[in-house]
Amino acid sequence: MGWNTSALFVADHDPLTLLTATTTATAEETDGAEATSGLRHDVVYTARTGQWHELWDPSLEHVMSVPDLAGHRALSVIFSSVTSSYGFSYHDGPTPARRIVYTDGQPVVDDGVPLPVEQGLTFPDWGPDEDFVWAVIEEITGITFDADRRYQVHQLC
Repeated sequence: MGWNTSALFVADHDPLTLLTATTTATAEETDGAEATSGLRHDVVYTARTGQWHELWDPSLEHVMSVPDLAGHRALSVIFSSVTSSYGFSYHDGPTPARRIVYTDGQPVVDDGVPLPVEQGLTFPDWGPDEDFVWAVIEEITGITFDADRRYQVHQLC
């Protein structure tokens, strides 16, 4: 099974406050495997690792509709094995520093100067995939995939 989700990482700021959707915290927690690759579309998942707040959105809808990340150090990512689309948008303060999205191995969005982490990556024959996105996440936030990390479940209202 491939990855089909999106995520928002924000330094020192709760990403729930940036969503256009309203959420309600539940008493439910889940592990990293469910939060980062689950199939529920009625919830988002949050965790905090150091200064970075994570929000995972398996619907691919709410992270992509955050209206403005200006003023935040933030990274939004998309994993879509269904459409063979992978990419990220990185903000380092008032303006986007880098945005790139690949579909079927070809860049369809390519703004800003490539980040150093992009320079050292080699892609499989089919192009960038989840390994590319995770390399960017780790380089910027220091966060790696951890199936045992605990995530709070938030119901979308």
